[in-house]
Amino acid sequence: MRDRVIRYLIVLAALVTSTSLWLAGCDQASLNPPSSAPPATQSPAPHLVPAPQEEKASANDEPEEEQTKKIQWYRAGDFSGSGNKSLPPFHIYGTQWRIIWEVDATLPEKAALDLIIYCAGMPGSIWKTLSCRTTSGNVTFHLGFEDHRDFSIKVFARNLQQWTVTIEDSSTPVLPPIKITYIHYQGTIYPPDPDICRCYERVEPDEYVVIKNLGDSPQPMGGWVLKNLNKDWPIFTFPHHFVIEPGAVIRVYTSEVYPDCEDWLKFGITPDDCAPFLNRWFSFYWGPGNIWDNDKPNTAVLYNSKGEEISRKSYAVPQR
Repeated sequence: MRDRVIRYLIVLAALVTSTSLWLAGCDQASLNPPSSAPPATQSPAPHLVPAPQEEKASANDEPEEEQTKKIQWYRAGDFSGSGNKSLPPFHIYGTQWRIIWEVDATLPEKAALDLIIYCAGMPGSIWKTLSCRTTSGNVTFHLGFEDHRDFSIKVFARNLQQWTVTIEDSSTPVLPPIKITYIHYQGTIYPPDPDICRCYERVEPDEYVVIKNLGDSPQPMGGWVLKNLNKDWPIFTFPHHFVIEPGAVIRVYTSEVYPDCEDWLKFGITPDDCAPFLNRWFSFYWGPGNIWDNDKPNTAVLYNSKGEEISRKSYAVPQR
C-alpha cells in the first residue's frame, strides 16, 4: 500500500513538472513573437504619362482673325437696299474674299438678312448661304486656284430699314489697260418692212459694247472673248490677227456692221479691214438680238486668249 502511494506521488509530480514547462514555453512565445515574414515586394505604381503641354504660339502662329487683319483688302463692290435684291455678278482674283454687312432695324429681334451666293453663269448652283443675325459683321471665304471665281448674290431682307453689303478681294489683277467703257443696251426694234425686203422683226441689232485701249502700246487681241456674264450665249471671239492700237476704240454690235462695210460679206473681207484705223466695228451677228437685257442689269466681261478676265462692266437699269 505504501509503495503504491509513493508511485502515484511520483507520477503526479512528473505531470505537474511537464505542465509547468509547457506553460512557461507558451509565455515565452507570447513575449517574443516570431519575426514576421519579410514584406512582399510591391509592384511599382504604373507610370503616369504627363498630359501634353499646350504649345505656346510662336510669332507666326497668330489667330486667323489677326492674320485676316493684315491682309490688304481691295473693294470689289458696294451694295445697299432695304428689301430683297439680286446683286450683279462679280469676279474674285485672290485666294480670299469676304463679305461685310451692316443692317439697321427698329426691331432687331424680328429682323433678318440672308445672303444666297451663287456661281455666276451656272443658274441654280448655290455656292454658300449666309445668315446674318448681327447688326454688323464679316465672313471670309478661301479659294483654291482652280475654284470657281465668278459669283452673284441674292439678298433676302426682313423687317430692315436699311442694309449694306460690301465685297472685298485679297488681290487685284495685273492686267493690260484694255477696258470695257460703255454698254449701249437699249437698241431699236425694227418691224417687218416689205419695201426694203425685211420680212421679219429685228430686235435691237444696234446694241453695242465699247472697248478702249487706255495704254501707250498696241495690244494683240486675237482669240480674246467678249460675253454677257448673265447668259451662256452668244460669245464673240476676236480675229486671230487683230491688234488694238493705243487710244483705239472698238465697238462690238449685236447684229450690225460698220456702215462703210455693209457689203463686206460680198467681198469676203472682215469689218476691221475696212473700218478706220482707230475705230473698229465688230458684230456678234446674233439674229435673235437683245443680247443685253433692258429690264435688269447685265455684265459684259472680256477675257484674253488664256481665259483670264481682263475687264468687266455693268450697267444700271432705271427703276420704273
